[in-house]
Amino acid sequence: MPLTGVWAYQGSIGFIPAFLLSVLAGLCGSWALYLLGLYGGEIILNKYTKKFPKHQPIINRAFDYIRKKGYLAVFLGKLIPMIRTIISIPAGVLRLNFLYYTIYSALGIAIWNLVFIGAGYIFGEAVFQMFS
Repeated sequence: MPLTGVWAYQGSIGFIPAFLLSVLAGLCGSWALYLLGLYGGEIILNKYTKKFPKHQPIINRAFDYIRKKGYLAVFLGKLIPMIRTIISIPAGVLRLNFLYYTIYSALGIAIWNLVFIGAGYIFGEAVFQMFS
């Protein structure tokens, strides 16, 4: 994401188009994992927990948290490294409403991407001076 900000600073792509494309790309990945969870997540989780039974309590806590907090859990999860990717699978397994899932995912993705693209944009001049 920071490199995208540097490109926006350079003028290779506008900041707004870069930001919007990054959110759309993030949503596409989230949708793919949501659908994986929706259509095959329980099977995958059952196989995984049979292979790694010690992970069962962690997975159960994650599901309980999503059940308790709902879409807020999705939004917050999109702001935490690694969790931002895998939270889509339990959201699909739990069959969260796809529209609301998309809205809360988009908000979290937008904040994350804005911070990192913005950092690249802000520090773009320094990057060009280092490599020029």
